[in-house]
Amino acid sequence: MPPVATEGSVSVVSEAAPLTAAAFATAMADLGPFERAPAIAVGVSGGPDSTALALFLRDWVAERGGQLVAFVVDHRLRPESTGEALLTIARLAARGITARILTRTGPVPTSGLQAKAREARYALLEAATAETGILHLALAHHREDQAETITFRLAAGSGPRGAAGMPAIRELERIRLIRPLLGVAPQSLLARLEEYRVPWLEDPSNRDPRFWRARHRLASTTRPASTPPAAVAAARQALDAAVAAILAGHARPHPLGFVTIESGALLAQAPTRLHAVLERLLLATSGDAWPPSRAQLARLVAWLRYGTGRRTTLGGVLVERAGAALRFVREPRAVAGPVRLPAAGILWDGRFRITGSGPGSTLEVAAAGRGWRRRLARTALGVVHLGEAMRLPAIVLETLPLVSAGNTALMLGPWHLDTEAHGLRTRFRPRNRYTAVPFGQSVSASVASQGENLMYGSACGEASGQ
Repeated sequence: MPPVATEGSVSVVSEAAPLTAAAFATAMADLGPFERAPAIAVGVSGGPDSTALALFLRDWVAERGGQLVAFVVDHRLRPESTGEALLTIARLAARGITARILTRTGPVPTSGLQAKAREARYALLEAATAETGILHLALAHHREDQAETITFRLAAGSGPRGAAGMPAIRELERIRLIRPLLGVAPQSLLARLEEYRVPWLEDPSNRDPRFWRARHRLASTTRPASTPPAAVAAARQALDAAVAAILAGHARPHPLGFVTIESGALLAQAPTRLHAVLERLLLATSGDAWPPSRAQLARLVAWLRYGTGRRTTLGGVLVERAGAALRFVREPRAVAGPVRLPAAGILWDGRFRITGSGPGSTLEVAAAGRGWRRRLARTALGVVHLGEAMRLPAIVLETLPLVSAGNTALMLGPWHLDTEAHGLRTRFRPRNRYTAVPFGQSVSASVASQGENLMYGSACGEASGQ
């Protein structure tokens, strides 16, 4: 039988001083700006860190006339998970926090359990936050979580951004993740709960030797050495701002999901910046959640500098030499397979957000495949878009999403092919944007963010005619 979550004790006296409301307010100020009456969602597992975060946010939001909603994911990976989720909901309600359960569906993963569970949990939290109309989703990662993340990623050969750890702010497609506790020791959170005699649940996976973090903690005679949070944040922000500036100055992203960049300007960058720029280009073009490893990026750089041949592939992306430029295009064989279009829409292939409805109740989304220039000329509305399509590389057309109802093609990428398809909309909204610069951090970040909007935001609507 899988291990059962246990109750955290409230009788142990922590050696650390409790985190204060003033210190928490300072941490939140660094993550702004927020609305005049801020609306915040928080992911709560029932453990000590997320429980403490929910309590701090409850008070912080109340002082500003805002609202807080807690989401508890019932992961269904252990028989006890539903009972634990219900208990957590009850405890939050008893402390004046509105909460609801999000339930993971589908079979239990047989491999990569924690990674797949984390991906499912994030997807549920992001969707629920967006559907509630809230922009900010708070997560409870703290200082030692950050140190362990950096250790794990370095051991796995992560590139420069991976080795920089988790960002305090991460812009997603529809919301932004914020991590107010990255600079806080977990002992300070425990001390806060003990001070107010608030119970919590202990996740048994934290002691399960099947998982890396548990083995890492068991193997350490002391807690992991913590990288100074200010140094981690500053290094990451500086790298993100530099990448945004390089892309704004030398890259030409297209609203249909491919990008060209000046080869000389790219290869003139220092290794860390070069790798970081390549990470962002590969992530945005592929729609993947995670970038290639440091070793894979190094091999790509070697090909760019010294390799022969016109093209190579990495991470589901085709990298092509095009005169004095490099072009990054989605690799056709890596594109997602056919899926049914849900009523709530879909982020297809990690790249295109498809929303709306067409005729009938069953619509399918699949890669367009070859031959679409000829097929456009045979559709009633396709001729309207043929000129635009002729200016695109054929491989781009192959990797666009095609929405169909039975044998009737309704929409190719952003283009309507049938008069009954005007309720549908397709926009390039990759899971990871071209830049990771969060808004409102500084003047330089604001300028870089405006550059990103030119590259990634407004152009998409123009291309789709919306």
